[in-house]
Amino acid sequence: MLIAALAAAAFVSSQDAPLVNGVIEKPDWVQTPTAHQLRPPEVTEWPSAGSVQLLCTVRPDGLLTSCIIEEITPSDRRVGPWALGLARYFRHRPQLWDGGPVSSLKVRFTIRWSGAE
Repeated sequence: MLIAALAAAAFVSSQDAPLVNGVIEKPDWVQTPTAHQLRPPEVTEWPSAGSVQLLCTVRPDGLLTSCIIEEITPSDRRVGPWALGLARYFRHRPQLWDGGPVSSLKVRFTIRWSGAE
């Protein structure tokens, strides 16, 4: 069984701003997928470890829309649809750290998973 783990803003150091060029690089999630929702599909062969970087638009209610895959490792035709399906379980805080709205901003985050316990 694989265990999935989230790693939001994996490509940004703690010194960087949460918003870079209009893209939220340090998401402030108020909802994320449950462990059950994160579980990859029950298939015979699933990559034992990997990551998918998504770029999505944040709606006024904080939910995500119009997600695209920016990077995927390893390349496997089943991983992309799984990761895109997980996006519906994320919800961003409706305001930025400075009080500004997140509506229509892009958010970049990474979903990672690793092998069995």
